[in-house]
Amino acid sequence: MSHKSSNERFKKAIDASLRPVLVGGLKGIEKESLRITRAGSLSQ
Repeated sequence: MSHKSSNERFKKAIDASLRPVLVGGLKGIEKESLRITRAGSLSQ
């Protein structure tokens, strides 16, 4: 039982640390694709 609870805590810790990274990564990709499309439309 204690093993399961420590596993749950571990999962929550991973989730808490990875979520901002994932969200930040998605926002970064969005910004990058916007920059690329803007550069593409400027060069045409």
